Amino acid sequence: MKEEIKAIIFDIGGVLALERPDSEKSAERLKQVEELLPHDLTNKGKINKTKILNTISSKLDISSKGLEEYIIKLYKQNFKLNKRLYSLAIKLKKRRYKIAILSNQWQISNKAMPKILSSIFYPNIISYKTGMCKPNTNIYKFILKKLNIPATNILFIDNLEINLLPARKLGISTILFKNNIQLIKELYKHGVRA
Repeated sequence: MKEEIKAIIFDIGGVLALERPDSEKSAERLKQVEELLPHDLTNKGKINKTKILNTISSKLDISSKGLEEYIIKLYKQNFKLNKRLYSLAIKLKKRRYKIAILSNQWQISNKAMPKILSSIFYPNIISYKTGMCKPNTNIYKFILKKLNIPATNILFIDNLEINLLPARKLGISTILFKNNIQLIKELYKHGVRA
């Protein structure tokens, strides 16, 4: 018999924030920026933001003045809030499910994410603030401690299979996000009703 789900953890990029289909130009520019990032270090907050911006500035041969605002703008142009899933999360919270976020972000990408996400999700675990990032098992242990709920009562939703594997090893149920309709069907299979 499956354990009752009491908490649902959502990823941001590719789940709560979706790529805009009409953002080809900004997506290409954002890709250029992200290719210059040492993701393992930036997502863990191990590199100073000024150093990152200086590196991007010199490699792309553009001024560092206003670069942070430019990158934030690119993220905002490329991603939009998944309103349907956000509404579903609010309904789940009203039904007494704990809803949380576990997301790999660096200082600047996090600034571009919709602020309303941090207002209803708790805990809100963002990688650069913890010094850990997915798929390292320690960040999953960290959110388990914060939720204070057995792993078998938790469901984690991410759009990357590699991020689901460590969760499963800890006993957390998982859903690989493809789209909202598929997710709602999968939630139903896990006994989650909004």
